[in-house]
Amino acid sequence: MDGPRLETRQLRYFLAVAEHGTLTRAADELRIAQPSLSQAIARLEQQLGIPLFHRVGRRVVLSEAGRDLLEPCRRALRTMQAAEDAVHANRQAHRGRLVIATMPSAGIAPGAQIVADFAAAHPGATVSIIGGWTAEEVTGMVKQGLVEIGLIAAARLRREKDLAVVPLGAQPLVLISADPGPCPERDELRVTDLAGCRLITSHPGSLMRQIVDEVLLDQPDTRITCEVDHRAMILPLILARAGEAILPTAWRELAERSGLRVRPLTDSPRMWSAAVCRTQGLTPLATDFLATLEGVARDR
Repeated sequence: MDGPRLETRQLRYFLAVAEHGTLTRAADELRIAQPSLSQAIARLEQQLGIPLFHRVGRRVVLSEAGRDLLEPCRRALRTMQAAEDAVHANRQAHRGRLVIATMPSAGIAPGAQIVADFAAAHPGATVSIIGGWTAEEVTGMVKQGLVEIGLIAAARLRREKDLAVVPLGAQPLVLISADPGPCPERDELRVTDLAGCRLITSHPGSLMRQIVDEVLLDQPDTRITCEVDHRAMILPLILARAGEAILPTAWRELAERSGLRVRPLTDSPRMWSAAVCRTQGLTPLATDFLATLEGVARDR
């Protein structure tokens, strides 16, 4: 059977008493009350089932068992100090791995800028990004401890039990089409201008599909021509003139670089983005990432 497991605090108390020879001096060094130290040593001896010290007047001397413990104790504390120094060095050098989860649109904006700013400030860190299709899926990953931070998008943000929700702003929706697109003479569109459009969108259950379905309620002549799982296919499908797509404005830059036309839908709902994380126990890298995203949110 395994023997009793000793805590770092117990080893430090034992070593201080062994080196100083009195409980009073050891307590002064440890900055604790002498009775508390005496009780801690007594509990340690009880836990081990053997005396570590002999009391001689006001002084204490190591027993045989105490002498046997002395060097292993010093080695253990040196190893622990080396580990703490390594962690500190990692933090100072901004090394390590941060795992986050994000929905597609939130990952494009503001997620891409947040990750870029974080990476610039932490050149030794690696950001591992896991994809999630819904806010519930991403939030679930945070709750389960699979990731430290999640980036979500929703038509309405809601509070989450035991999690912090940090709003990152709202994105208007745009229509992305190949030239000339519907109502080619207009630089801005209304939902009624989508009559007759063939829309490319994601499968039912996704946030974007919910928004598109709301738009279609008042546009019986508008129909969905293509449903995709992989949103990376949306822009190529538009380029191939398979239809148009309603997407958050986060997609504007990519679409315009691809030669597509992007126009705001002035009367459509907005998509809100936010970060979700635990309220305590975050690693230093996660704390720094939160500070980065809060800075990006302020600048938006």
